[in-house]
Amino acid sequence: MKKHIATLIISSVVATAIAGCTCPARQAQAHSATPAAESTQNKQSSDIQMNREAPVKVLSKEHRATEIVLNAAEQEAKNIRTTGKIDTAKVDKIIKFARNFTDRCHHAKEERYLFPALHKAGQHADTIAVVKAEHELGRDLVNMIETLNRKQAAVPGDQTGQLAQHLQDFADLMYKHIEKEDNILWPAAHNSLTAEQLDKVGMGFYTVEFVELGEGFHHKYHQLAMELKSAK
Repeated sequence: MKKHIATLIISSVVATAIAGCTCPARQAQAHSATPAAESTQNKQSSDIQMNREAPVKVLSKEHRATEIVLNAAEQEAKNIRTTGKIDTAKVDKIIKFARNFTDRCHHAKEERYLFPALHKAGQHADTIAVVKAEHELGRDLVNMIETLNRKQAAVPGDQTGQLAQHLQDFADLMYKHIEKEDNILWPAAHNSLTAEQLDKVGMGFYTVEFVELGEGFHHKYHQLAMELKSAK
């Protein structure tokens, strides 16, 4: 993957240099390009544009999966309030998704790669500070949910109200959090970062998802989200 991205970047730079060169021989070479060569250049330009959009698309898709789980958290909060009972297995799945997919994968990509790139580009420092603080608050809420859920599993008691509230608070927090990123930070990344910068961000995402977490990680947690979506 690194080799492919590097090749695309180099090809783009070379094509730009030839196009801007005033040397007659180079100009003649450019004008005499075959249709096949022109087609290749067009394909490379298209691939570079796809790479430019890729990190934002990855995060947006992860948001959509996260929203499925947030909806499940809201539904469980309502069920707890209605029935007075906690589905501890379902809550465990919500915790597992939030801690592993949302935090270890999604937030790691943002905090280690995208946010530093945006900060370096002078983009939305205040918003980045807010969403990073929301990451921390989300972690705290997940920890509290886990503590109460374990208590409930061990000795059913009167923690139903607290657990329902924490589930709802977590969903509310993350919905607003996602809205900030979708509407402010992702457009800023697409519009202000260069293709080369976004390629570096994309390589960072690859490191998190495939090198550190392992191939199949995404699929595993998308499946978990689908399980929660279909659960009553």
